[in-house]
Amino acid sequence: MAHMVPPPLGISVLADLLIGATNQCAFIYEEAPLAATLERQVVDWLCARVGYGAGAGGMLTSGGTMSNLLALHLARERAVQEGRDLTALRIVASDQVHVSLDKAASLAGLGQDTIVRVPTDVTGRLRDGAVRRLADELAGEGLHPFLFVCTAGTANAGVVEPLPEFLASARSHGAWCHMDAALGGMLTLTDPAATSDWCEADSVSWDPHKTLYASYAVGSLLLRNDHESDRLRFHAEYALKRNSDQDAGDRRLEGSRRLEALKLWMCIRHLGTAGYTQILRRVRERTMSFAERIHKTPGVELVTEPDTTVVCFRLVRPGLSQKDVDLLHERVQQALFQSGRLLLSTTRVGGNTVLRTVLLNPLVGPEDLDQALRYVAQETDRQAALL
Repeated sequence: MAHMVPPPLGISVLADLLIGATNQCAFIYEEAPLAATLERQVVDWLCARVGYGAGAGGMLTSGGTMSNLLALHLARERAVQEGRDLTALRIVASDQVHVSLDKAASLAGLGQDTIVRVPTDVTGRLRDGAVRRLADELAGEGLHPFLFVCTAGTANAGVVEPLPEFLASARSHGAWCHMDAALGGMLTLTDPAATSDWCEADSVSWDPHKTLYASYAVGSLLLRNDHESDRLRFHAEYALKRNSDQDAGDRRLEGSRRLEALKLWMCIRHLGTAGYTQILRRVRERTMSFAERIHKTPGVELVTEPDTTVVCFRLVRPGLSQKDVDLLHERVQQALFQSGRLLLSTTRVGGNTVLRTVLLNPLVGPEDLDQALRYVAQETDRQAALL
């Protein structure tokens, strides 16, 4: 219940065996026709869920970190082609943005200071108009916001940020709008009406190894305009005969890649859209049920209503100082982990340490949720007495 590591589908495990046995290198078509064909099919399926139309495309990656790096690269290259001053480029994202954006900015040579973070409130949510105000301030200082990153399912609290505000600001400043939906991509299946505007984002990252129950590692970067990926195209003399419309490795960062498309293709063929929707709605229901249980449990309080499958809650001990309460969360988490009874994680939301669960496992039932809260209550009493 602690992290975004769900159990893989059995058919995905089988696919891993087949991937190793066939040992196809997903680079040029002549050495891996299957890789090119299947990657195109699964990317098309993912694009359809997001709502992208004709001309969309994308690629499979190793996960959200690689997807976000590639999105930043494409946005930066477009800004360079527009003649923008690199020293004036800025990235606008909330202070809950995934750490992979820091990595991407550093690797791209822009530096982490390029990221300008919009503050969130004590629940980890953005205030209305905050993105627009910050972007306008940057422009007023002679800086250029070239990339806006909206997160659907923040790592800390699973919050889905308001895409319309990011989109409006991006369009106003002629910038790229990227949706980091590594976790939140599941919402395209469970609540398609709420994701109907995702098709307006320039790019979307979605991790099938999180919410489509494919075994590690398979992520994706989806593009509203597939031709944007031309900025990743490089020439190799040994691949002169390649057919760029078919190659799975053209316009990718990696050269040699595993045939990860096979396991995602097999998972989709196995469950279908309807099967995935049923499973993901089940875990969403469990998440909401856990939030309701927290509301009814003395001694704990919900940090924010869950948007995805992440639930953060805080222990309430009126007699303790803020510092001691933060320490209490760490001690409870460690004691439960060491006992082998329950694995939760801790994080920081609104300046406070909180306990965090990620309910992606469809086999977690109501009795497990009740037992988890009993363990937390017992351990909290024990650790609080020691402070």
